[in-house]
Parts: sequence; structure tokens; C-alpha cells
Amino acid sequence: MAQNKLRRRIWRHSLAIICVILYEQGINFLLFKRLYVVIPIVYYLIEVPFFYLTSFIIMPMWFGSLKRKVTAILFLIGFIALFIFLQYCAGIFAIYYSKGKLEFDASWAGVLHTLGRGVYIIGLAFFYYLGRRGIQKEVEKNRELQLENDLLKSKVDSHMVFNTMNLAHGIVEEVSPEGAEAIERVSRLMEYALGPSDERGFVPLEVELKNVAEYVELIKMRKKGQCHIDFKLDTSNASNGLVIPPVILIKMVENVFKHGNLKLEDDPATVEISCVGNVLKLNTYNPLNTGHAPKGFGIGMTSIQQRLDSLYPGKFNLKTIKTETSFYLTFDIEL
Repeated sequence: MAQNKLRRRIWRHSLAIICVILYEQGINFLLFKRLYVVIPIVYYLIEVPFFYLTSFIIMPMWFGSLKRKVTAILFLIGFIALFIFLQYCAGIFAIYYSKGKLEFDASWAGVLHTLGRGVYIIGLAFFYYLGRRGIQKEVEKNRELQLENDLLKSKVDSHMVFNTMNLAHGIVEEVSPEGAEAIERVSRLMEYALGPSDERGFVPLEVELKNVAEYVELIKMRKKGQCHIDFKLDTSNASNGLVIPPVILIKMVENVFKHGNLKLEDDPATVEISCVGNVLKLNTYNPLNTGHAPKGFGIGMTSIQQRLDSLYPGKFNLKTIKTETSFYLTFDIEL
């Protein structure tokens, strides 16, 4: 899939380069009635890399912080100097190819032509970068809207669900108080997952963490002594007023129970959550379960990664390590 996408991108860029070359050489032929093949190829072998270096390295720096802008200017000066040198080398080759002798064109016309050509390529790179950046923002916006729509679709009529859960609770309570307690915990988790959030779709961090603990206790009730997990939650040094997208942490913790073998008393799974200031950290470990994995909330880790990329670009780290027998997850985020 990725290779096909890269192959299509290479073909598109190659086609665009060929179109630009044909356009420029067509204009040159109409104006001067001259058509060369070898000499323009030499110049384009210099100009095309210069275009891509400018658009993919310098332009992203220019639209960053002040320090990155200064770095971009220094890079640009170096690129221009290298470009002028290579252009003059190409000019020497062109004279030798057409006249059969080595000459160096040091006229002002040659200097201005080389500088003009460099400015022209920088301009093309600038507008190409702006277009590509605009398309990427539009794609990210559409992806975020799609995620929001998927979340809305998953939110069934909550009143009907809660009424049904209350009915089940009343029936089961007469037979099994423990089962009724489990239903009550499930009801609270569903109310949280389907419940209200702020205008950005966020919830208070302490509410998310409370429901993480609720979820862990619910699974322990279900496993009935066959759930060996070391759960540690420390938010004593957390800043007040922190918010987070709902179910993010629950989903990560859920994977421990979905894919972990929690029957090993001598090798328990671990879930550690801590928060210092506005930095939240989550580390999980579990031995791998080769048996059937139960279904969870339905929002996969891929969607979680996409939501984090959209909401916290450059402010989080999410890493997973999978061995033949174990699975590790480390997550930290600046809220």
C-alpha cells in the first residue's frame, strides 16, 4: 500500500517535471527558434534538486519559529552559492559542448541570468510548498471531521441505553447483588463514553482517570481472581484544569485486558499513570494472550493516533513494543 502510494507520487512528480521542461523549451523555441537537448538536461539536473531542497527543507523552516527562520536563511544562502557554482560549471560545459573549447562566461548578463533563474526556482518552490501545505491542512481538517462523525455515529440513543441498563440492574439485583454492581459500573462507563463534553470535545482529566480506575475494577470483577494486574495511579502533582479527549486513556488500558494474559500471578500486567504539572504519562506492560481477544469500545488505536496527531501535534509520544511474549506501551503528552 505504502509502496504503491510512493510509486504514484513519483510518477506524478515526474510527469509535472516533464511538463515544465516541455513548456519552457517550447517557449524558448517560439521566441528564439532554437531547440537543444543535451545542454538543457544538464541545467535541469541542477535545478530540479534545488527546487526540491528548497520546497522540502527551507520552506518548512521559514514558516517555523524565529530560530528556524534564521536557519532557513543560512541554508538558502548556502544553496544559492552552490546553485550559482553548479550553474557556472554547467555553463562551461555548454560552451565546450557547442564550441569545442573551455570558456568562462563572467559577463553581467550571465550573472543576472543565473540569479534570475535561481529566484524563479525559489518562487516555484515557495508556491508549491504553499499549495502542498494548504492541501495537507484540508486533509487533516477532513480527517478530523470524519473522526467526529464516526464518534457521533457511535453515540446511540443514550437515554434508551441507560433505561435498558437500569431495567437490567433492577432484575439482576434480586438474584445477584454482585451482578447488579457490575451492571451499574458498566452503566457509568457507558454514560461517560456517550456523555457530554466541552465545545472542543474534551473532558476534565480527573474524570477520565476516574473512569480508567472504574474500568479496571470492572474487569477485575469479571475475571474473579484470575486478573493479576498492578495498577498505579498518581496525579497528586497534576495541575488543575487539565482536560483530555474522552476514552483516550481507557482505550490504551483496555488493550492490556484485550490482548494480555492476566492469569500469570508471577508475571502480572502493569498499568502506571502519573501526572506532573501538565505532563501526563502512561506506561503499560502485559504478557501476550494467544487466545480470543474480546471486543472493546470500538475506537481502535489507529483512530486514537489520528486524534492525537490532529489535537496535539508535536506534543505527545506514543510508542509500542511487541515481542513474542510481551507487549509494552509508553505514552506521554503535554496537556
